[in-house]
Amino acid sequence: MIQTIISSLAIPTFCKLEKPVFKKFFLESANLDASDKKIIRDDVKKITWLYALKPSNINIPKYEDGVVDYSEIAILQIDLLSENKAKKLNNILNKAIPYPLICLFASNNKCAIGLANKRINQIDKSKSLIEQDWLTNFFEKDKISEVDQKFLQDFSIKNLSSLNFYKFYQDAVAKVAAHSLAEKTGIYLVSNFLKSEVGINALREMQEIEQRISNLRNSLSKETQFNRKLELNVEIKNCQSAINEISKKFYK
Repeated sequence: MIQTIISSLAIPTFCKLEKPVFKKFFLESANLDASDKKIIRDDVKKITWLYALKPSNINIPKYEDGVVDYSEIAILQIDLLSENKAKKLNNILNKAIPYPLICLFASNNKCAIGLANKRINQIDKSKSLIEQDWLTNFFEKDKISEVDQKFLQDFSIKNLSSLNFYKFYQDAVAKVAAHSLAEKTGIYLVSNFLKSEVGINALREMQEIEQRISNLRNSLSKETQFNRKLELNVEIKNCQSAINEISKKFYK
C-alpha cells in the first residue's frame, strides 16, 4: 500500500534520497523523554528518509518568518511492528526533527500518512513546538473506500501550492483534515473554510467533542442508576447536535 501512496504523491525522482535514519538519532535526542525512546526502540523496525524536498530540487521557495521555518520538507517511511503506536510516533518524530515532515507509516501492507504543524520554540530556536498533528486511518489496498480513493487521488504534489513550502505544507494538511472530516460525513471536499485557521480549529473542536462522546458512552456502559443514564444520554445527544452544527460550516 505504501507504494500506491508514493505513486499518488508523484514526487520527482531527483528528490529521492532513500537514506536510513538510524534509531540512535532519536535515542540520543534531548527532545524526547524515556517513554518516547522506548516506543522508538520497541515499535519501529526502521526509518527511511525517502525524499528531501528543497528549493534547489523542486523549485518551491522556502518560507521563514521567525515563527515558522519551512526551509525544506522531508518525506519519511516508518516501518512499524504494529500500527497501534502510529499516532504517538507521528508526534515523537515531529518533536525530534525540527523541520516539516510527511510521515508514511507502514505496517502489514497498510499505510497511514502523518503530518504536523509546527512553530519555532522562541525560548530555544533549535527546537520546534507542535501546534497540531494529523494522522489518517491506515489504508489497505483491498479495502479502499470511495472517500479514501478521492483523497489519495488528490494527495499529490501537483495539487499542492508551489508558492512556498509553507503554503505547500498547509495544502497537504488541509487535504488530510478534509479526509478526516469525510470519514464522518462521507463527503471529501477541501473547502476554503477548511483551509483556514478557523476551519482547522473547528475540526479540532469536532474531534474534542467526539472524544467527549466516547468518554460519555464509556461511562454510560458502566452506569447503573436510571437518572444518571438519562443525563448521560442527553449529554451525548447534545454533543452529537454540536458536531452536526459544526460540520455544516465546512460545506458552505
